[in-house]
Amino acid sequence: MQKFIISKQSNITILNGVVNSEILNKVSKVLKYGDNEWGYQREQKPEHIKAILKYIESKKNDCLFPNSVILAMSENDYNKSNNEGEVIELDLTTLSLRIVDGQHRLEAIKQSKYEFNLNVVILVIPEDQRTKELDIFITINSKAKRIPTDLAELAQYRYLLLNKKNNFDLNESVDYVSMKIIVELNQDNLYWKDAIKINVNEKLNTGIVGVSAFKKTITDIVKIELKNLEELDLKKLDSKSTEIKEFINNIWEICISKWKYCFNINENHKPIYLSNCYIQKTMGISVIHGLIKEIYLDEEKKLEKNSKLIVEKDVVLNNFRSIIEKSKVKSLNWESGNVMSGYSSESGFSKIRSFIKNDITL
Repeated sequence: MQKFIISKQSNITILNGVVNSEILNKVSKVLKYGDNEWGYQREQKPEHIKAILKYIESKKNDCLFPNSVILAMSENDYNKSNNEGEVIELDLTTLSLRIVDGQHRLEAIKQSKYEFNLNVVILVIPEDQRTKELDIFITINSKAKRIPTDLAELAQYRYLLLNKKNNFDLNESVDYVSMKIIVELNQDNLYWKDAIKINVNEKLNTGIVGVSAFKKTITDIVKIELKNLEELDLKKLDSKSTEIKEFINNIWEICISKWKYCFNINENHKPIYLSNCYIQKTMGISVIHGLIKEIYLDEEKKLEKNSKLIVEKDVVLNNFRSIIEKSKVKSLNWESGNVMSGYSSESGFSKIRSFIKNDITL
């Protein structure tokens, strides 16, 4: 049994105590993104664990770990007092404890031959307020540690859907799928890796376009695709997000083929965004993704006459390719200070789309 003193913040019960590291490693787990439907944490960083191990080996029993290990548990599993200041006893082996902060410390200590008594904070989280666990994780890691929190921010959208079981709202589903696409594009896409400013912490934002701007430009595309699903559930949404991500990837392959000088191709043939071009900034993505939306709507009108309901992405992509290949817009037109300067409003974006379609001349 472990002793804890109760405190409260924002109507959340918090348990404060000291627990041996060996016990903590036995009773707690990390919710990794992709491994668990509630997952939000990244894989552990071996170099971080190695650094802590080196510290332990150099200091041995003189190590100091003053920062608390932060855990979370479900309020449904807590049947003790909520009286602030009261001391209670808990059998941690009977609880399902999630590591919010401290996974690298615990893993390093586990790999060492030492044990330590560590300060522990356990957050007792109501099932319908699990986003508070994410808020704490994001605050700690984006502000104090300056590390990426994009997966946790994506998990916030997922949590909203999980809390609703299968009674999903279309707009919330669109938000989740849009954010999932953005995070995955930003992680490993050939054309968008590290180009989108996702993290809350501005010092980590080394990209060229903000997440809100990017999300706004793909929301209508996502909504068109999702409204054709007979029912909304997480499995279908995850599958659809993969489809749409590949579709967006194909869109930008066509753009790069046409306007290759707007992209910095390095020796590994990986495009890196150019800050002196508009094409991957708010203007460019608003124009390109807006053009895709226009093609969708035009095709939907044609299908209405033929009593068909679904616009195929391949049809949209082929139409887009035809427009771009015929366009008289050149790479230099996308450069900052060139002809597109000043077209920074919705009406301006519409005019650039007319340029691209050769409806009006530059």
